[in-house]
Amino acid sequence: MRRPVALAVVAGAIAVLVVLVVVGRHEGSRHARQENRKIAEIRRLVGPLDQPSLDAFKHVFNDEMKKMNVESFLGSHPDILLNMQPAMESIRDKYPTGNHPLLLSKDHANRYMDIMLECARARLAAQGRLTSTN
Repeated sequence: MRRPVALAVVAGAIAVLVVLVVVGRHEGSRHARQENRKIAEIRRLVGPLDQPSLDAFKHVFNDEMKKMNVESFLGSHPDILLNMQPAMESIRDKYPTGNHPLLLSKDHANRYMDIMLECARARLAAQGRLTSTN
């Protein structure tokens, strides 16, 4: 008598698991399609990464943002938000005393911008589309 009940429970659990996997895969693929559409839309608006767009980023970073002493870079990418969650939670109810967890020193912010420019430059070089050496 116990064996049929156990088999029914196991069969039910397997059926639920299969449904969850199928739904999860569907939701995951739907999310990926939505993200790809958003990325394509941004690429249409911004245009491809090329030497003129890299030069424009250099101008914005070096001539504008560094002079404004930018202290923070926030984004909406899930990995970025996940890594920043403890810092965000720490300031949710009370402004931090001492160092603010979301603000960077001038040197760190400038270093971040330099790294972003170098990554874009390396990507252009890898694609064979880098025309400027500076």
